[in-house]
Amino acid sequence: MITNNSLPSIVEFYDTTLRDGAQTRGIQFSLQDKLNIIDLLDDFGMDIIECGWNGANATDTDLYKIISKRHCKNSELAAFTSSCSVGKTPETDIRFQQGVNANVPVITMFSKFWDFQITQTLNTTIEHNLELIFKSVAYCKSRFDKVIVDAEHFFDGYKSSPSIAISAIKTALDAGADRLVLCDTNGGTLPTEVSSILKQLNTHFDKASFGIHCHNDTDMAVANSIAAVEQGVMQVQGTINGIGERCGNTNLCSLIPNLTIKYGLNGKYINKTKLSRLRHMANSVSSICHRLIPPTQPYVGDHAFTHKAGVHISSVLKYPECYEHVSPESVGNNRHLPISEQSGRAAMKYRLKKMGYENIDHSTCQNLLKQVKDRCYYGVLLDDADASLELLVHQHMHVHHEWSVQVALEHMSITEIHSINSESHYRLEVAMNVNGEIIFYRDFGVDLQTLCHKIVSKIFQKAFYSYSRLTISVDRVDTLEQDHKRVFISFVQNRKVHKICAVEHNEMRAICRAIIDVYIWKIYVQEQPLGLSEVAQ
Repeated sequence: MITNNSLPSIVEFYDTTLRDGAQTRGIQFSLQDKLNIIDLLDDFGMDIIECGWNGANATDTDLYKIISKRHCKNSELAAFTSSCSVGKTPETDIRFQQGVNANVPVITMFSKFWDFQITQTLNTTIEHNLELIFKSVAYCKSRFDKVIVDAEHFFDGYKSSPSIAISAIKTALDAGADRLVLCDTNGGTLPTEVSSILKQLNTHFDKASFGIHCHNDTDMAVANSIAAVEQGVMQVQGTINGIGERCGNTNLCSLIPNLTIKYGLNGKYINKTKLSRLRHMANSVSSICHRLIPPTQPYVGDHAFTHKAGVHISSVLKYPECYEHVSPESVGNNRHLPISEQSGRAAMKYRLKKMGYENIDHSTCQNLLKQVKDRCYYGVLLDDADASLELLVHQHMHVHHEWSVQVALEHMSITEIHSINSESHYRLEVAMNVNGEIIFYRDFGVDLQTLCHKIVSKIFQKAFYSYSRLTISVDRVDTLEQDHKRVFISFVQNRKVHKICAVEHNEMRAICRAIIDVYIWKIYVQEQPLGLSEVAQ
């Protein structure tokens, strides 16, 4: 654990997913979305949740009609606005009045701290900008429990003119600001710059309560936030999964565990125990956003604790700390050990045990590894298609250990038939071996996938007492060497998404083979095997 005399005793975690996150291209929150996210963040223990800008849009305006100081169990809700406009006072600025017309305990107000923006964007003087900051903060101070000032473009402003930036900080604090948040609005500042500037600020404001708000344009938002905390900053702002305008904001799903685990810093409600709910919270927000978490995202991504290399797997099974800096369970994630052409016996035995096959002998393990490597050489990506691997294992184990159910594809033929109207039709023939009994069906149809579902369902309805049709979707089709096609399809079983991968010499055969494999997989892995009919027995 990292220790530093400058570290704050406690960190205030401030979430701005509902405002900064809403500026992400392709994300638009409904009123119910915002309420759901507030509930998730409150349950997780976020100190402050910034809800949006009252009056800026209909959704935020409706939201502030619903929420209040008593809305959350843990979190404080914050409204967002800017300091009043040039030439106006807080009382006469309609836009400012709309922004502060919220029955929540916290107001966050952004102001200009860069001389370039003050003179060019606001088209006013440095002195008038200070007047706007002072009057706006003082007005809010008498109406809210906590006033936070976001110093927009602070780092650009400080590098341009330290004296002007410092005078703006002093003005905000003199007016009663409870937190002064230093914003890297352009996202172009580096951690060494953050540390250097904070050290200088601490000599001017030894009792001030600072925060940090970073954008991720140089992929440094988390690092910059940590650099600020190392210099005593006590409030950190960011978004869930790092969403936000351009390249996003500080990713709280990385920053929070870094500060909590690596630095031993807790929030008022967030601690190591709460981190076990991190992945669930991240996934829930991601689902509301209709935006998948990148699989390689630290801590909460699907690949964060995935080990593929044989040497790595062998080591991590004995000593997880060799390749895991924290345990996956500590952040609510899971360890994944995919099987591929790089796998060895340790990985295979581990996977077999997870599938319920105990005490597997050396010969069986080696035979399965050979089949895996052969499939991978042919182009099947077993490490990205869990159901294909499980099917391979189940079929091998059932054939060689005389299990009750044995199913395999014996024959498949696809013929395109063009009608007079030049509409493409198909004739599909499928023969399945079910416990030694060959069951054959041939049928015609316009849509090949629908036809394949129909035939396979008929085969298994004949072989088994009952069989339900599955909902299957084709995820992607890859072109391999010699124009072979690799198809990935996904399906849902027991509320979990599974994938099948099939490689054939053309796309039609690959899709049909994948669909058939899904149905065979279901036979082997269903919790209670279906009763075999007399035909199959």
